[in-house]
Amino acid sequence: MLAASRALMLFVVYVTRYVPSAPVVGGTGVSGHRFARLAAWDGGWYLTAAQHGWPHAVPIAGGWPAYSTLAFFPAFPFVIRALAFIGFSYLVAGLLAALIFQVAMAVLLWMLVKEIWGEAVADRGMLLFLFGPGAVVFTLIYSEPMLLAASAACLLALRRRWWVAAGVLAAIGTAVRPVGVALVGVCIWETVKAIRSDREWRAIFAPLLSPIGVIAWTAYLWAYTGDPFIWSKAEKAWDDSFDPFTLITRFFRTEVTHTGQRLPHYLPVAGALFCLVALVLLVKARPPAALVVFSVIVVFISVSSRIVGLRPRLIETAFPLVFVFGYWIKGTLYSVLLACAAVSLGALLFLTLASTRFIP
Repeated sequence: MLAASRALMLFVVYVTRYVPSAPVVGGTGVSGHRFARLAAWDGGWYLTAAQHGWPHAVPIAGGWPAYSTLAFFPAFPFVIRALAFIGFSYLVAGLLAALIFQVAMAVLLWMLVKEIWGEAVADRGMLLFLFGPGAVVFTLIYSEPMLLAASAACLLALRRRWWVAAGVLAAIGTAVRPVGVALVGVCIWETVKAIRSDREWRAIFAPLLSPIGVIAWTAYLWAYTGDPFIWSKAEKAWDDSFDPFTLITRFFRTEVTHTGQRLPHYLPVAGALFCLVALVLLVKARPPAALVVFSVIVVFISVSSRIVGLRPRLIETAFPLVFVFGYWIKGTLYSVLLACAAVSLGALLFLTLASTRFIP
């Protein structure tokens, strides 16, 4: 399934070679490479962080914070740097790191869903997951596969009551992306449940260990830059901030004032509607509560981002909301849904690599 999804994406990448490159490509020594487009958008910043690290302060341009690697968490760049140390170029190291985590992600997610709903649902859900619009991010040098692999492994460990392993895996997730803190919430939920039902006090290791990734990174940045709030200041370069009402203001700005690019504004609104339907279907499917908790926290964090919002890749991160359609939909309707998903994936990937109309 992963190979088939990769083949479709590589075909689109090949087609975009004949379209003038519009997205910003980052990373020293990347431009001119046949796969340079795959380092577009955030991928370039991950490569830059792997190569050059993080500055001591947020750069200022025209009195306003400028873009910098300070807005990016360290776990994925560290893996890229480790592979580059072995001897790969940074671009190849980034692509290889992404591929390794994609394989781990696919295997672990399939195992998790198989345990919960059975093999048939795992197969159908995995196809929708790998061919859905959000899978566009798996073509690029992005950290989502690493986060998803850590999330699936953490949830599997929690199901087996491997509390220390679950906490360590959650800690890795929190060092990959801010939305990884959803794993902290899941660990707390499962720990409370284990203590209340079985007085299993060892479960406390999971929530105690789970936030170590983000805490350690924040402490390092504080010591390194002298500013405990440096990450949030770096985010201002992208005009991003935490705003639970951003979905409403985004829709108002697009539909009432008719300002901004419509595609980036429409997608989070459509994503919110999708998540609402998917959450209802997920609850009706009666999965382990941990899946619902994880999905709700991911959606809340994503929808509260002033600039990112519920884009397809953030919905993909809340993977139970995608897999649940494999639980409910079968037969001809499923085939039609899968075909539509694959077409959407190809179209969004083309826009991502060949224009600036869609930012993943």
